[in-house]
Amino acid sequence: MQTPLPTKRPSLVRRLGLAAGLSLVTLLGARAQTALSGAYTINNAQATAGTNFASFTDAAAALNTNGVSGPVTITVSGGPYTEQFSLNQLAGSSAANRVTINGGGRTIQFGSNTSAQRAVVTLNGADYVTINNLLVDATVGGTSTATYGWGVQLLNNSDNNVLSNCTVTATTAAASTSTNFAGIVSNASTTSLTGTGTTASQNLTLQNNAVVGGYYGIAVLGSGSLTAPTPGVQITGNTVRDCYDAGLYISYLSGAQVIGNDVSRPNRTGAGSFYGINMTVGTSGATVAKNRFHQAFPAGSTTTSGSYGIYLFTLAAATSTTPNIIANNLIYDMSGVQAYGIFNGSSDNCKYYYNTIDINDQANTGTGGGFGFYQTTGLNVEFRNNIVRMSRTGTGLNYAILLSSIVPSFVSNNNDLVGSGSTYRTGYYQTTPYATLADWMMANGGSFDQSSLSVDPQFVSVSTGNLRPTAVALNGTAAPVAAVADDFTGATRSTTAPDLGAYEFSPPANTPGVILRSIDSPAPPVTTGPRTVTVTILNNGNVPLTTVQLAYVFNNAAAVTQTLTPAGGLAVGATQSFSFTTPVTLVSGRNGLTVTASAPNGSTAVSSGLSKTFYTPMVGTYTINKQAAGSATNFIGFAEAATTLNSAGIAGSVRLNVLNGPYTEQFSLVQVSGVSATDTIVVDGGAGKQRLSYGGTSGQPAAVLLNGTDYLTLQNLTIDLASSPQYGIGVSLVGQAVNNRIKNCAILAPSTATLTTANAGIAVSGSVTVTASGGDASGLRIENDSISGGAYGISLTGISTTSRSTNVRVTGTVVRNFFNYGIYLANHSGARIIGNNIHRENRVSTSTFWGIYVAGCVGLAIERNRIHDPNTASGSALPASGIYFTSTSGAAGTENDVVNNLIYNFFSYGTTYGISNSASSFARYYHNTIVMDSPSNAQTANIGFYQTGAATGIDFLNNLVVVTQPAAQGRYALNFDTPASSITSNYNDLYVGPVANGFTCRYGNTNYATLTDWRAANSAAYDQNSVAATPAFINAASLVPTSPALDGAGTATTLTRVPRDFANTLRTSPPDLGAYEFNVVLNDVELASIDAPTSPLTPGNNPVTVTVRNLGSTTLTSLVLSYTLNGGTPVTQSFTGLSLAFAATQQFTFTQGLTLSFGTYTLAVTASLPSGLTDPTPANNTRSVTLQQLTPNNDEPCGALSLTAGLATTNANSTFTNLASIITPACSPAVSPQDVWFTWTPTTASAPLYLSGAPAGMVRVFTATTCTTGFNQVFCQASGTANTAVGNVTVTGLTPRRLHYVAVSGYASGDATGAFSIGLTPLANRPLVASTALTVFPNPSTAGASVTLRLEKALGTGTVTFINVLGQVVRQQPLANAAEQAVITQGLPAGLYTLRVQAGSQTLTHKLQLLP
Repeated sequence: MQTPLPTKRPSLVRRLGLAAGLSLVTLLGARAQTALSGAYTINNAQATAGTNFASFTDAAAALNTNGVSGPVTITVSGGPYTEQFSLNQLAGSSAANRVTINGGGRTIQFGSNTSAQRAVVTLNGADYVTINNLLVDATVGGTSTATYGWGVQLLNNSDNNVLSNCTVTATTAAASTSTNFAGIVSNASTTSLTGTGTTASQNLTLQNNAVVGGYYGIAVLGSGSLTAPTPGVQITGNTVRDCYDAGLYISYLSGAQVIGNDVSRPNRTGAGSFYGINMTVGTSGATVAKNRFHQAFPAGSTTTSGSYGIYLFTLAAATSTTPNIIANNLIYDMSGVQAYGIFNGSSDNCKYYYNTIDINDQANTGTGGGFGFYQTTGLNVEFRNNIVRMSRTGTGLNYAILLSSIVPSFVSNNNDLVGSGSTYRTGYYQTTPYATLADWMMANGGSFDQSSLSVDPQFVSVSTGNLRPTAVALNGTAAPVAAVADDFTGATRSTTAPDLGAYEFSPPANTPGVILRSIDSPAPPVTTGPRTVTVTILNNGNVPLTTVQLAYVFNNAAAVTQTLTPAGGLAVGATQSFSFTTPVTLVSGRNGLTVTASAPNGSTAVSSGLSKTFYTPMVGTYTINKQAAGSATNFIGFAEAATTLNSAGIAGSVRLNVLNGPYTEQFSLVQVSGVSATDTIVVDGGAGKQRLSYGGTSGQPAAVLLNGTDYLTLQNLTIDLASSPQYGIGVSLVGQAVNNRIKNCAILAPSTATLTTANAGIAVSGSVTVTASGGDASGLRIENDSISGGAYGISLTGISTTSRSTNVRVTGTVVRNFFNYGIYLANHSGARIIGNNIHRENRVSTSTFWGIYVAGCVGLAIERNRIHDPNTASGSALPASGIYFTSTSGAAGTENDVVNNLIYNFFSYGTTYGISNSASSFARYYHNTIVMDSPSNAQTANIGFYQTGAATGIDFLNNLVVVTQPAAQGRYALNFDTPASSITSNYNDLYVGPVANGFTCRYGNTNYATLTDWRAANSAAYDQNSVAATPAFINAASLVPTSPALDGAGTATTLTRVPRDFANTLRTSPPDLGAYEFNVVLNDVELASIDAPTSPLTPGNNPVTVTVRNLGSTTLTSLVLSYTLNGGTPVTQSFTGLSLAFAATQQFTFTQGLTLSFGTYTLAVTASLPSGLTDPTPANNTRSVTLQQLTPNNDEPCGALSLTAGLATTNANSTFTNLASIITPACSPAVSPQDVWFTWTPTTASAPLYLSGAPAGMVRVFTATTCTTGFNQVFCQASGTANTAVGNVTVTGLTPRRLHYVAVSGYASGDATGAFSIGLTPLANRPLVASTALTVFPNPSTAGASVTLRLEKALGTGTVTFINVLGQVVRQQPLANAAEQAVITQGLPAGLYTLRVQAGSQTLTHKLQLLP
């Protein structure tokens, strides 16, 4: 007989398996060479011979070696069998030649210590195998101590297999928390429980099995591909108990059928969170129906984990044609720290129909909440015809339905949402809870559950799992869904009036009932004016309906009630239309109508209600005011206003004034009908710039979403996403959203996020979820806004270079502290980027800096922008570009212009480009000022203007380029990397200074050091009329030059394109170089720096030295310098006989220096009268510096303080007194004690001194001839221990009525200095009398920071007062009864303050300097 060929090529694993099987030839005799067909047995009571195999191993060897030639049935008897059973690809197996193993309830068991062979039963490429009624035990009767224990595994394309009626046991031990243990596994890995891949198994049927234990009970993993998920999986009728994590786990499956399973965890202790079913990435077209998910934890147990009945995280796998349908499931007895009935996490196209969810946990005492249905994000999700009942104790809130973010295309309706207890809320949307169903119906502009109920379903018996309702109000109140034809039991659903929840049911006999089927009138579209209210009712009871009470409430007015008595009675299941006599009058905007039907046949049956919201076109002025009730002219939030605009449109101009923020929600608009250039929408936050806060998500990153919205103005709003961790766009214009305006807004994009996917202040895109996808925002105006944070400050992306956006303006806007791009501009025609301020000095975590990034644009104007400080805080070694063009070629007549821009403070440790042009033709760079003058050394190169990539028509004229920052790889005013390019460069100032590695230009691979060298390059093609002069800016804060070499040094005549300068001053002809026109000053002196003294000051005289620069065009021959201290009397000195050329500097020292006592001072120095003439530019004449004298006044004996009854003082910052007659202390080892001095005239030969504080560790007493000579030590006493107070001492050896000098220091030379007290009377008996009893640190401090005040001892309660230099009280705060407390300086400007502490009769003061 010829052995059939394999139906598919075996993998390497299978080929190795076939080869290994040949070794059994000698064991099996001639049969080993013959394909199997027919009936066989496995019986360990008999030897392997004939049609019997003594073990599963022998049977596997025969099948793997010989294959099959017909249907094979193997019946198991005997046992138990302690071994593994592994089938590889079986030659000859097919739909007709199936291998069936009838287990007969017999046991195969094994515990594995081999990572790649974890399962008791493995189908490793085997197809068309059925295993029925086999007991598979991976615990070996609970005795296994093995590392691994999977019951059954299918892998390596094991297709078309069936596992039915088996019992599969994995470990349930509390300590077994590993994925090493599982029940049934179908995947693509021998070692990873969740391994996916192309070798996943198709057409698997798992039917009527009992699975106990394991990390997952059943795990079926597919291909790992979203485009080719694994088909044909059926998981039906299984009972899964006591898993550690998920009962059922599936991913990357297409069309999976998960039906009729029972998943619970009644006995597993120590387990993690419970997932009845976890449907994860890549699952589409699945049906999950008629399952029970219940008892998440054993009765009476406690846990720190949560529970999820059904958990979906399928992302975008399901589509509108392959939705995941979850229907007719029972979810109950969910407990834990948090309990979720259904969790929809970022899962699109999921349909939840006819499920019954009962979360009833009366033992919970925690703070975690309960959720019937919970959704994060997901497109096109439906939640219909479900019953959700919530009753959960504890302090956490419980919600029937919670939607954590904006939910596009989400539908929730025809549900029963009911709960009990003080913590129950019907719904939650974004950030707002809604207590009642009526409240929930108002959420998001009336978007949810308008035809839903809130009625106790009156289940038959939850304790036995019978969740069939009996409440008549639920009978026939569902909306038919064609996809669900029957109920949990298989009973056929009504096609016209099905019941809510998983069961079709009939109410008790003789029960009258009525429900509202529909509100038929009014019907959209609607306009203002009177309308008749018409409804349709259904008799859902089981007796004829003879009477019913109908009522409606319109726009929160009083109810209108009317009784209906159907002639002859309305038959069971019949419907009837009814019109109210009293009409409603629709008003402009939103209109709410709620209709109820109650009291059928006079009974007390619960009423049925429907709500509908109608929108008429808006016109006029409205408010968004959450502190006022919703009305025809007021919306309680942005979402409600958006719903009205989206639904109703406008009939004339509309203004929305925002009041009483902040608001925490999204403002999402679509195309609003009725808008035009004359009929616009304005949303105005007013003078207070009302705040709209939002936490962006990957699916909905935008706080304000304009999705196809036109003619909208957002003004005076604060849009805050600063705390969003990664995703967040302030204003997102998506698709074609044209003629919009964003004006005077403060937009706070994510402040620390680093993802560029959906992270910007303002973004124009073709996608809701992507920042820089092509969209069309033609006519957009971004005016005078402030934008902070984001990966992009502003991202404006047109559709393509063949479909560019037009007429976009960005003007007067501050863009700061972005991660990557300041302004990103792509695919635009005629855009204007004018007068903006772009910088990044405070962002620590950064990427490459692009001030203005341009691609694919024509006719562009970038004018009068400031671009500066790319990496002040970060120290980044990544590149930085001020203005960057890439593949953005204009054409003759539609050139891209870069004009009058300031690029400065442009430092980065990486390569830095002022302006960069990459393969961008017809670009004109005129009158820009580029200054790269940081003293810090860059690691690579600094380039003022860089051109790379072949391009033509590039003009670089009348620019000012300064590149003096040191750079390891060179610094260049110009770098023309591509010699083939056509560039006109002339009439520029190209200054690189004398520092090493400075080159005027690099052309190709050649460096040209000087301007003279550069002029000779490329046949004298460039910069024949340019200069290389220091611009001599007026001062460090100004980029207005003063150099005569730049005055009128531009093109022969003013460029037509640049009639005015950065400051809007008319240009002269010929014009000045750079962004500013300026006048050459004959006599101008700049105070360039204060060189000395520096803080802290030294004791004694401190010379005052300054550097001045001559910015006048004539030689400076004399000047006058003066300085003041704290605004006091000036010290003035004239300096003559000078010969200081233009831009040269010279240092001067005043004859009179500074000798200052302890304290903080402001030194201001002014230069004036250059060459004896008035200085016309005084703005650069004065500089100031804050100085501190930290050395105490009594640091030396000549400054000694007179001892009184008591002094609170300090020896902080004191020095060693090194006088020849002062000997080394005899009472301590100190060689150079840091001492302070006091004078004392005692009246007796011995007297006490009272000291406290560790800095007073030693006291010495001297007589002296003068304060510098004749010192004789008469007394010395020390504490004996470092940093320890000497305490009270009795001084001996005194000469009565003679002046003595007292030195106080620490015990040792290295002791800490600081505050202490000394006096002639006991400390406890005297008040604090000196301001030195109060210390403040740090001092100086930074304005806005917290400082600490420290007292020698607590004074009791009182006040702390800040007094400015004008003597004004600017702040007070309470003084605590403590020796130390924090003092807040938030809101105080920089300056010098007196800090006054008052408590009872005590008053202490201290100076405090606050720096900017």
